[in-house]
Amino acid sequence: MASVYSSSIYPSPYSVTQADSPPELSNVTNSICHSTNLERAFTEERFANLTRHAKGVDALKAELSNLDTQDIEICFRAISQQDHNNQIFQQLDAGSILIFLYITGEIDKSQYLNFAYLVNFFEQFSDGISTDSEVFNCDMVEVVDLNAPQNQELRDELFKLDYIKGYMCCSDGLKYTSFLRKNSTTPCFFMTAKLTSEQAAKMEEARETDFKGLPKNNPYFALWNFSRIAPAPVEHSKKARVIFIPTIESQIDLMNFNSEAPKMEPFLGSTTADDLVKYREDGAHPIAIFHRTIQNNFQYPHGYFTSKLFSGVHDCGHCVVLSKIPVKYKTLLLDIDSSLMDIKKLLASSKKTNRILKKVSVMLQHLHVLTNGKIYEKSELTVPNIAKHQEAISTYEQAKRPLLDQDIVIDRGQNWDTGLADILSKAIFDQKKQYLTPFMFTYTLFYTIEKHPENFQLIKTGLQKILLNPDLEKKDYLTARAFIRLLDNWDSLTQNL
Repeated sequence: MASVYSSSIYPSPYSVTQADSPPELSNVTNSICHSTNLERAFTEERFANLTRHAKGVDALKAELSNLDTQDIEICFRAISQQDHNNQIFQQLDAGSILIFLYITGEIDKSQYLNFAYLVNFFEQFSDGISTDSEVFNCDMVEVVDLNAPQNQELRDELFKLDYIKGYMCCSDGLKYTSFLRKNSTTPCFFMTAKLTSEQAAKMEEARETDFKGLPKNNPYFALWNFSRIAPAPVEHSKKARVIFIPTIESQIDLMNFNSEAPKMEPFLGSTTADDLVKYREDGAHPIAIFHRTIQNNFQYPHGYFTSKLFSGVHDCGHCVVLSKIPVKYKTLLLDIDSSLMDIKKLLASSKKTNRILKKVSVMLQHLHVLTNGKIYEKSELTVPNIAKHQEAISTYEQAKRPLLDQDIVIDRGQNWDTGLADILSKAIFDQKKQYLTPFMFTYTLFYTIEKHPENFQLIKTGLQKILLNPDLEKKDYLTARAFIRLLDNWDSLTQNL
């Protein structure tokens, strides 16, 4: 079987030209064929990959088995003709219809992801009267092509937001203005919602109070929170009371198919850190799709409530960030995380030894000499040493293994090495957030350099950048300098290890 993470949504198969005649379904012609294809699809890779993180799959299967064939055909044609505002996408079972079309091979992954994200938008924003407390019943909800002449006023409003957000935030988001101007004849679809006056007032309340004391599952918090973060692809015009969210298809275009951009993999349910490692190893990022039959929808990334749509928005924001960071830095951060999990495994083993540990023992002796005895860390895994290292790993895990985000934050005018230096400095020297003791960092050096030799220069440059910090304490300065000297002599020191 092929890798479960091997299929990419690139390149996009969309065509804005509608066919002369309506497209036909190959697998849905009657209820008997419907049932046969579905049972087979439940056993195949697409369904397995989509639901691998989900609980409550039996309820989903039951709903898929009772879909109306005519609705499936309507949905298929709406997708093929890019009829984003077709009422089929606002039906209660729209998410299930899309899953049916995807797992039976009628649409590909890119089409499924694009329209499943759209369905989640219509589940979050409605122009009807929903009794769901998490739904925004808006004055207007519509998907529009911002490059269409009739939408110039909306496009101009987005341009204003793009300027303000890009100017005020150090983390750059999507460049709407430059893209739309350079590609003025190419359709660029945005999901838009016009808030009511009351909803706009609640958004203002959210901005002013940060929702202190309000319920954690308040949907206004999710909307306000993601509309203020530059990388997150959601914009809020206070003046026009309009929410702008690019479709997945448009987001991919806006990222310009950057060579650093991750593959976007749709999933149902909730992922773990170990799941994320597998995605990262394949250069991918998971995109959460909400489905009402699933018991463990991903709704609290980083502890923030996201309701139906905003987990997907959150994941898309990560993709925007990842699309800007060079692969070599992302690889190093993943390797450091893997080294920490390798140390955790070592500490829990009965033998308390492995191939790298023997090398670490020798290198710590050199470090002791280079610091004139100021760094004295034994490699022997005694009970006190084990407890110290386990506490450091626990600190890292309690922070949700942040290196897996592969997020390097830099201010304007800085480079990626400076951002990496900040990550290393906090990991090694921050008294509250430290998760790399001298023993663990030495272990990490061996682990990461053996895995990818190019990590050597990245780590060394990061340490050199740390030395430039005027606020660095003297003892931390000496430690960083000692590790640099260790790396300066790495080849000779490790020659016989």
